Amino acid sequence: MSRSIRDQANRLFVEGITPSRTQHRLKSVIPAHAMTHLKTFQDRYRYYRLSTLSEHSKPSVMGRLLVESRLDVGWDSTTYFSFGFEVVDGAPQIGYGGPSGVFKVGITTKQLLHGMNRDPSTFIFHWDATYKINSMAYPVLICGMTDPGDRFHPVAFFVIGEESTDEYEWAMRELMKVYEAVVGSPLKLDYVMGDAAKAPIAAMKNLPQLGIKTLLMCFYHCVACVNKRLGAVPQNVKALVSKHMFMMHYSRSGVECQQHWGAAKAAWSACEVLDTKDFVRYFETQ
Repeated sequence: MSRSIRDQANRLFVEGITPSRTQHRLKSVIPAHAMTHLKTFQDRYRYYRLSTLSEHSKPSVMGRLLVESRLDVGWDSTTYFSFGFEVVDGAPQIGYGGPSGVFKVGITTKQLLHGMNRDPSTFIFHWDATYKINSMAYPVLICGMTDPGDRFHPVAFFVIGEESTDEYEWAMRELMKVYEAVVGSPLKLDYVMGDAAKAPIAAMKNLPQLGIKTLLMCFYHCVACVNKRLGAVPQNVKALVSKHMFMMHYSRSGVECQQHWGAAKAAWSACEVLDTKDFVRYFETQ
């Protein structure tokens, strides 16, 4: 593999591009007679991600990286750091399953945390599990916020071994601690949005010091739960439900939303299929 091909391949590997896709992308700039075999790309991929990106499964090495990246007040604002664990005899107490507890660790930067240092009434804090694409790996809990311009800003990332109330509450407590350490003031949230799971909501209710005023459900999860509840119903029934859900979703005020909700209850109660499924009561209690 020539240096030119290697350098171009390395840049793609950093982005998570697979060896076969990397080879395919380089076909537009590398002549066919000079193109490296796929096996060579695969070997380079494994070597580069091991030596440069530290992608391997050695707990001792990963533990050392966590200790080295632990929060240091002298670091610049864009350098990532790990948090959420103590160091005993040079080893991070992150939990390895069994008696040592559930694996838990957080990652962020000072700049990401400072992005949330604003009036809590001007943003919605998000944390949910809509990011998951791999059921074989540890879940990654993503925390972020949406500003008035409808732009999403990540705040912190957590790798957790389980998704129970204990893990969610731990994550939020650790975020509160690191936020106060970096920003210098306690974290306050007015609006919090999560998925349809009970664990994140229960965790938030255990943290009154956050000052949360409203707990919201992600609209994607709301639609998913409704579709699950409806099951195999006629298309016109699904259309009736969707119509009123979207009218409520795009309401511009609480008063308008209540008006749409009143219309929805009347329309849904008049539908025999929905009445059989006790849909109005189900929707209202979610």
